[in-house]
Amino acid sequence: MLEFCNDKYTLYPVFSLISLILFSFVYFKTFKITKLTNFLALIVIFGGIMNLVEWVRYGCVKDYIKLFNISFYNLNDLLIMIGLSGLLFILIYDKRN
Repeated sequence: MLEFCNDKYTLYPVFSLISLILFSFVYFKTFKITKLTNFLALIVIFGGIMNLVEWVRYGCVKDYIKLFNISFYNLNDLLIMIGLSGLLFILIYDKRN
């Protein structure tokens, strides 16, 4: 398991919290509420909250997963990306129909 904790900026948790609030507002204003969109939004919110927990607990977000010997990620970031990608796909698909 890789653990990198290079940056210690105090404004990152504030930006994360603001981002979660904005995401929630946009989600409820933009999407038709279904089980799938609720699940994807829950994945995004869970990943964001877990990032906030790591910021408060460790002072940074630790990266654990090395992808293709190029970059490092943590599970929380992957959850956020999967959820946002799914919601974006649904948004684009619904606009076409």
